[in-house]
Amino acid sequence: MDAVHRGFILNGGSVRKLILLLVPLVLLGCGNGMQDITLTGICDGYSDPASSPYVVPWQTGTTQKVAQGNCGPASHYGSSKYAYDLEFSTGTTVVAARAGTVYKVVESKSDGNGCIAGDNYIYINHSDGTSAQYHHLTLNGSLVNEGDSVAQGQAIGLSGNTGCSSGPHLHFQVNSQAEDGTSIPVTFSNVGKNSRGLQTGRSYTAE
Repeated sequence: MDAVHRGFILNGGSVRKLILLLVPLVLLGCGNGMQDITLTGICDGYSDPASSPYVVPWQTGTTQKVAQGNCGPASHYGSSKYAYDLEFSTGTTVVAARAGTVYKVVESKSDGNGCIAGDNYIYINHSDGTSAQYHHLTLNGSLVNEGDSVAQGQAIGLSGNTGCSSGPHLHFQVNSQAEDGTSIPVTFSNVGKNSRGLQTGRSYTAE
């Protein structure tokens, strides 16, 4: 037998090990109603969008595309499993997805600075103890200060390309608490159907 085909021969023990490795991957879901092969775990637990306390973090009447949704294999796993990467060009207005108090602001980093230097961001705490995070904002891109109270839909910053980013975008997630929290599933009340969150590759218009 030639060398090309020899690599595909497995003994009985190796076959069993391969099957045991692959089965868990096939059974993991990715929050879109289908069983997908993924290493990121099961995305579930979403609330009814009609009663969601969140709106999408962009201005009413504008449309934005989701570059990476929940359980995205590129970077949305572990504590950031329920994050969204949104295709915001640099300077796009970011709005508060929910009313709250500005907890932390960083805006001193330059666009294109890379992973080691870190990114600009705004954290906003909500009345139920959860905290929204808005990452990769542009240099001097915060429109609010720490301690400010903000209303839902209020302009809070300008998107950019700071920190560990492959291009201009907004990374948005809601954590279970302000510090050391884990991202939680959220839906949005102003973009139509999104009962399992915003989906990768789709564009949504804020109503």
